[in-house]
Amino acid sequence: MKFQYSEKKVKLPGNVHAYAEKKVMKLERFFGDDADALVTFSVEKNRNNVEITVDEAGYDGKTLYLQWRYRMLDVDRTLGDPDESGLYSDDLQLLDDHNVGWWIDHIWINGKAIDMPANSAEDERGSSVPGEIIKSCSYRLDNEDLYLPDGQIDIALPIGERQPLEAYSLIEHPEMYDEDGTLKLPEKGMVAFRLSTDMRSKVKVEKPEQWTEMPDVRACVSKVTYTPIMMYVNLTMEGNPESLLCALPGARLIRVVFNGADATGKPLIARMATEIGIEANIAYASTRSIEGRVYGSMLLSIENKGDDVTRAIAYLTQDGDVTAQEVTQYAE
Repeated sequence: MKFQYSEKKVKLPGNVHAYAEKKVMKLERFFGDDADALVTFSVEKNRNNVEITVDEAGYDGKTLYLQWRYRMLDVDRTLGDPDESGLYSDDLQLLDDHNVGWWIDHIWINGKAIDMPANSAEDERGSSVPGEIIKSCSYRLDNEDLYLPDGQIDIALPIGERQPLEAYSLIEHPEMYDEDGTLKLPEKGMVAFRLSTDMRSKVKVEKPEQWTEMPDVRACVSKVTYTPIMMYVNLTMEGNPESLLCALPGARLIRVVFNGADATGKPLIARMATEIGIEANIAYASTRSIEGRVYGSMLLSIENKGDDVTRAIAYLTQDGDVTAQEVTQYAE
């Protein structure tokens, strides 16, 4: 197939011609060997000249991982260092110049907006392809107590043509928001796709439960979770009660274990101070809230005064999901 190019009000680099040939050649089988292809390039108003492709997507029960790329067809140089993360400021400016990229701090899952979860991470780099930026993000959905159901999930990202934020003001445009105040899925500036959550079947879990003791602390790798996205390590650490008692003269220690106690309302330690007048300092804590329930343990120091320790233990264990006992050394 022979190619002829016509450029109207625009001058494009050779790599754009090569890209056009690659696309048009897919039609060659429908024409004879001596077919001619006339390719016309022209400037169209309000067009960004950018391809956005979602390359990878996966969910392992905790983290939603996504990778996508921007390819600016009118840029004829490579961006950043293909072998290292990060981009130069001039490279990032290209996204602004083309009016594409992340424009609002949400993602939409099955049509529902969520904010960026805590401990999420992102990375951006160039590639060997001219005008290309690759971006990857890991969203720790479990930190927001958000767990995706089995099956097909609809994901929408605000990474397309940037939209004016004033057009999405709750005060000026309440019709764009659900009854709970979350922004409805915008019609513009979005890139949407469907994700299967079957990656969770590839998750493997080990529970070493091996303690390493040091003079003032001991640590245990209680669980290691391997997934195609990353490895999660649950590390439990405990301060040495004997060392703490030496550092806190006149104090006594209570170890409190939470096995799914209610996490709503005023914290348990604060309630104890208010309701029975016993104040406790948290010497150590390793707790986590999952779907409104607390799991983990903490070590409390209480002033050695009367029967305060006995009263405190009785108060803390009113809830059947909490156990407490006085300690003077590492638990067996």
